[in-house]
This record gives sequence, C-alpha cells and structure tokens, in this order.
Amino acid sequence: MERGCGRCGAVHHASCWDQHGGCFACPRPAAPSQGCLTRGCAARPLAGGRCAPHAREHALTLAGVFTLVMGLLALPGALLLVGGVRAPGAILLLCALVAGGARHHYRRLADV
Repeated sequence: MERGCGRCGAVHHASCWDQHGGCFACPRPAAPSQGCLTRGCAARPLAGGRCAPHAREHALTLAGVFTLVMGLLALPGALLLVGGVRAPGAILLLCALVAGGARHHYRRLADV
C-alpha cells in the first residue's frame, strides 16, 4: 500500500509514512539528505543513519541470494580443480569470490 503527499506528490510506502509521521520528500530542517533504497519510495533513512526496515529486508534478501550463488559456484569449482580441470575450476572459484564480495556488501548494508 502506498500513500501520496498532497503537498509535493511524492509516493511513500504506507509503513514509511506511518513510521516517519508524514512526507519526507518535502523540505524539512531535520530531514536527512539520503533517500530510501526502494524505487518509488521517497522516505529517508531513520535517525542515526539506519536503513528503513524495508530497505534492510531487501539487503538481507540480496545477501542470501549471493550466499546461495557463492555456494553453487565454489563447490563445483573446487571439485574441478582437484580433478585437474584447472581453467574452468579457477573461473568458477573466481565467480564465487565475486559473489562473496557482493554478499559481504549487502550484509554490511543491512547492518547499517
């Protein structure tokens, strides 16, 4: 469910509107400058720089996806290397390493 601001027309998640007490796209002296990570929502992060709850959920979901990808790539890569098929095994392990870096990024984002 979404709510729109009658003053500026910005669209917010209903939970953001309720949690923040109204529109965060309209100029306010105490409003933080960074926007919400969810497209279409004009809400700002909570006080202290923490992510809005739905943004944290998105980051945790992405961290989980990259964890799964990392595991699916690392095991066959290691088995190929042990079996002597070096180039494809190394490529799979490199891709697993990249997925691990992405997982770490999204996990840290969720902890902010």
